[in-house]
Amino acid sequence: MMILAVVVAAADAAEGGSAHWWDVLAGLSPIADLIAAGLAAWIALRTLKQRSRADDRSAWWQRTQWALDRAVDGVGEATILGLDSLRVLAKSNAVDDMDKRLLDAAWNSVLPVSELSADTIGEGPEPEHGLDEGR
Repeated sequence: MMILAVVVAAADAAEGGSAHWWDVLAGLSPIADLIAAGLAAWIALRTLKQRSRADDRSAWWQRTQWALDRAVDGVGEATILGLDSLRVLAKSNAVDDMDKRLLDAAWNSVLPVSELSADTIGEGPEPEHGLDEGR
């Protein structure tokens, strides 16, 4: 409000009478410019953050598809590599609850079918949503 009083006083002094509303508004335009610039910067930062998260999730999904292919279609060491990769991918910050359920389903569908022992794969099979330990 202090700025508004200064602007009104300056407009009054310049015209020798009372200031019109448009003179007051014109005096406040630098403040409006700063507010608009701040809002634009905030929107730009939010957009960059969202784009970065989307890019991270896209890259995570590509790596997960590769690991799932190895785990499901692989034989022996390829399956072990795929399952170990899934274990590491499950600890990523890009993982949400739906992704955890997907990884659990993949993990549980591969282990019973394979002839792998629990000692062969990283730290062994883990319970539901256990793939994200350390998060």
